[in-house]
Amino acid sequence: MQVTYGKADLHMHTVYSDGHSTPAELVQYVVQHTDLDVIAITDHDAIAGAYEAQRCAEGTRLQVILGEEISTREGHLLAYFIHERIRPGMSASDTIAAIHEQGGLAVAAHPYDWMVRSLGHHGLLKRAAGRTPEWRFDGIETMNASLRPRSANMRAASAAMLLGLPTIGGSDSHLIDTIGYGYTLYAGQSSHDVRQA
Repeated sequence: MQVTYGKADLHMHTVYSDGHSTPAELVQYVVQHTDLDVIAITDHDAIAGAYEAQRCAEGTRLQVILGEEISTREGHLLAYFIHERIRPGMSASDTIAAIHEQGGLAVAAHPYDWMVRSLGHHGLLKRAAGRTPEWRFDGIETMNASLRPRSANMRAASAAMLLGLPTIGGSDSHLIDTIGYGYTLYAGQSSHDVRQA
C-alpha cells in the first residue's frame, strides 16, 4: 500500500499580530502559489486571524488549523487545534494545561532562538523530561525557517530526540513570500492527519 504524504506550514502570522498579510491575502497566496495542503495560523497571543483564514479557505483545497503563538513567562509556545484564545503571561506549564483543556496540542516554538524568550534557555531538557514532566509538550518545532543561526534548529532536533517527542516545521512567516520556506511532511493530507501524526 502506497502512503500519500501531505505538506503543512505550521507557523505563520497575519496582520492580527506582527504579520504583513491579511488572512484573505495569505490564503489566496497559499492556494495559488504553493503546494501546501494545510497551514496553521499562529498569531502572537491572538486567534481571530486563524478563524478568518479558516473562513477564507472554505471551498478551496486548503485546510487551516486554528492556532496561536502564546507568550509564556519562559518563552513562546505554539498551540494547535484550540478554539479560544489563551491569554499570555502565564507560566509554560499553566499554558500547556490550558491548551490541553481545549483538546489542543502544545508545541515548543523555536526553543533555542536567541532573539526572543525561548523555552530551551529556561530548562526545556530538564523540565520536559521524565515520567511526570513539568512541561507536558506534544511536540517540538525543530525546523523554523526564520531562525538564525541554523544551529538553533539542530539543537531543537537534538532535544526532541532526547525527549522522544514528535517534531514539526514551519516558516514562521511574517511576509507572504516566505510562506512554505519551512514545512512538515506527514502521512495523509488533511488537518486531522496532521494531528494524528
